[in-house]
Amino acid sequence: MDEEVTIDDIREKNELILSGLIIRYQGKNQVKNKIYQAIFNLDWVAKNLENLRPYFQNFKNWVASNQQDNTQLLRGMKLKEAVAWSENKKLSNIDYRFIATSQQLDKQEIEISLNAEKIELEKAHFTLAAAKEANRILNQARKAAKLNAVLHFGKPCIVGFAIGITSFILLLRFIGLLQGMEWNMFDSFLQQRPQAGIDSRIVVITIDEPDLQKIGQYPIPDNILVKALNKLKTYQPKLIGLDLYRDLPVEPGYQELVELFKATPNLIGVDKVVGTKVAPPRVLAQLSQVGFSDQVLDGDGKVRRALLTVRSSQTLVQPDTLYETRKGGRLATLRVRQFATDGKRSHYVGRVSRLEASGVQDCDCLTTARSPKNQLRQSLGLQLALQYLKTVGITPHPHPENRHHIQLGRALITPLQPFDGGYVRADTGGYQILLSYHGTEQNFQSFSITDLLQERIPKEKIQNRVVLIGATAESINDLFQTPYNNRLFGSSKQMAGVFVHANITSQILTAALQGRGMLQTWSEIWEILWILLWSGIGTLIAWRLKSPRQLMFVVTSTGLGLIVFSYLAFLQGWWIPIIPPLLGLILAPIILPMFATKQLEKIQLQQTLKLLLAVAKEQPAAGKIAIEYFKQAEGKENQHLIDKILQQNNYELF
Repeated sequence: MDEEVTIDDIREKNELILSGLIIRYQGKNQVKNKIYQAIFNLDWVAKNLENLRPYFQNFKNWVASNQQDNTQLLRGMKLKEAVAWSENKKLSNIDYRFIATSQQLDKQEIEISLNAEKIELEKAHFTLAAAKEANRILNQARKAAKLNAVLHFGKPCIVGFAIGITSFILLLRFIGLLQGMEWNMFDSFLQQRPQAGIDSRIVVITIDEPDLQKIGQYPIPDNILVKALNKLKTYQPKLIGLDLYRDLPVEPGYQELVELFKATPNLIGVDKVVGTKVAPPRVLAQLSQVGFSDQVLDGDGKVRRALLTVRSSQTLVQPDTLYETRKGGRLATLRVRQFATDGKRSHYVGRVSRLEASGVQDCDCLTTARSPKNQLRQSLGLQLALQYLKTVGITPHPHPENRHHIQLGRALITPLQPFDGGYVRADTGGYQILLSYHGTEQNFQSFSITDLLQERIPKEKIQNRVVLIGATAESINDLFQTPYNNRLFGSSKQMAGVFVHANITSQILTAALQGRGMLQTWSEIWEILWILLWSGIGTLIAWRLKSPRQLMFVVTSTGLGLIVFSYLAFLQGWWIPIIPPLLGLILAPIILPMFATKQLEKIQLQQTLKLLLAVAKEQPAAGKIAIEYFKQAEGKENQHLIDKILQQNNYELF
């Protein structure tokens, strides 16, 4: 404190002078009081100087660590404040060393930080470039996977889907849900078929309500029926079909009717052999001039099938009766004296015209039965047709390849099967065929029995024709629903049973003489393939077209084409399935998008991951990032699938 101190800072100098600590002497500052000198010595100065340092605590700890604890050195703003504070101050060497060391360390750390930032920046640039490359790879992989998925989904999946749709439709068809719609389409086609002209081979004598009013009762008396039949015989008809039950006498005139029946070999009566039975006229039964009148009704009550033959336990073959059989390839008349059976077939003994017979050989299934206890009976319509065709030299015989198929002139008659056409498990007992109607009542020449009795019918209208006599009056209720009854727009007039028989006879005559008129169906395998084809077409349309408007237009147009094709086939005598293939055509575009979207997503995911794994082998960084991006973009379910595929390929992301 003996030293003289030069103080350049005016503010600090003035403060010291005013405090009385120093005085000015010869231009220098001196301590004024020795007591001050003793109290405010260097230790005091050092101690207070320490308290003045902005970095006091760091400095103290650094010095205490023998200047080794670099964590106590100043950095950043603290260092800048310390440097600024130390300017124009006379500090100890250790202070300057502390500040210098701090500056050196700060510089090193800045350089390290800059290098780290540079590295991080380079990493960021690399990561950004890798991310861009990963996005590019991912986009390319998705595009390629989408194309591969389409190709992979292509033919096998379309075929599999079409088979699935077909199986579903076949199930609906098998349980009968489509049968009613198929019947309706059959009815529509029949109604829309070009009108046929009047069948000149057949004439119908009707018994309607006005006739009953004039006659006064029903059944009409035998004497009136005798009078009508006698007048009819004067017109020289080829055949007469009497569609009236005459199992009991209706007096007066029964004996005259019996004699008339015996004297009229071209007259065929009726009986009923299915369900509630009605016996035929006894004399006609003995003459084998009886056909049954039973009709087959579908589930909706309509007649679409013709029952041609049926086995009946009621026998028409009795001793001392006339019986027609086939001997030596031609028909002959046999008066049966007795018959015996060995349980399999019957043997008739009697005198045949111009030849003797000690037995009867088997006849084809449209003529006689093997046993009178299980006799094969013919319908009225079939009897009339066969007798008519016999006059022109046409007789039935079994087809060489299938004895159940009958060759009749130019027609091949095949029995209806339970699943033919639109039928499902139909009862096809007996020998049934699809009834291809010639038309309604307007398509047949008809006269009332009153016209016949009063001889108001021109002879040329009946001569050499098949004449059917039957009741058409509603009160008698011999009426049937037919495909011509359209229930959607009100039920039209029902068809009398005599006109149903006329249609059956007309169909068989047209088929045998002209080779047309029989309705045919495909076998079950062809029907299944037909449904599969249209299900496949619907699937292909749905696969190719994405626009709902275009899809609706194409499906509608194709469906109309299917209906037109089926209608043209119907005109050619083929009843092919319509509703099942139409349903397949419509269902496929509805169901396929839901099915295909799920399947395509799965296939596309697998294909995308497969491509990314291939890229990851050549570009590991970008590949891994692309796979991670791809995984994060998917839902939990797909993420589990991705992890599973990665495990299968022994691939780890990180």
